[in-house]
Amino acid sequence: MAFFPTIGGADSTSTLPVKVLDAYASVAHPPKTILIVASKFPSAADMARGMERAVKARGLDLVGFLEYDSGTRDFGPSPRG
Repeated sequence: MAFFPTIGGADSTSTLPVKVLDAYASVAHPPKTILIVASKFPSAADMARGMERAVKARGLDLVGFLEYDSGTRDFGPSPRG
């Protein structure tokens, strides 16, 4: 028996992004376009790739996927403006 103390369960890269997108879908004007910005830290990068898969599976418009190095302190304008 295993107990996973995270809300995402055993495979949070598959389940947690779906929960987040379900929450966004429940609002009056759900987003139709998504930009993913994530740290290159391994666990964050895995979660971001899971979100990318979930966004594509729902047919939402993924306008970009930006990664930044762990320890980044300058979060000025993104290259997309």
